[in-house]
Amino acid sequence: AEKISRLPMTDPLSGLLRRVVFSSAEDLKADNQGRIMISQRLREYAKIETDVLIAGVNTFLELWNPTLWDERVLQKADSPELASQLSALGI
Repeated sequence: AEKISRLPMTDPLSGLLRRVVFSSAEDLKADNQGRIMISQRLREYAKIETDVLIAGVNTFLELWNPTLWDERVLQKADSPELASQLSALGI
């Protein structure tokens, strides 16, 4: 967000990038019991129906349909591409 915010306001492509990235963001507030309500639009986008997987990703959280998490993350965790990227970072 910080890098995108620093892009020039006068550049049309930067404006488009801002709209694409930030227009889907939502401010969520916790209720008195600490729960948050996820909008129908975001639930549909993430294909969340009943169960939710919460993944800590550095400084933020991601909410996933558990089946999609397994397909898109866990099944790719041992990939040679990921190992190569980690190696390039010295990890």
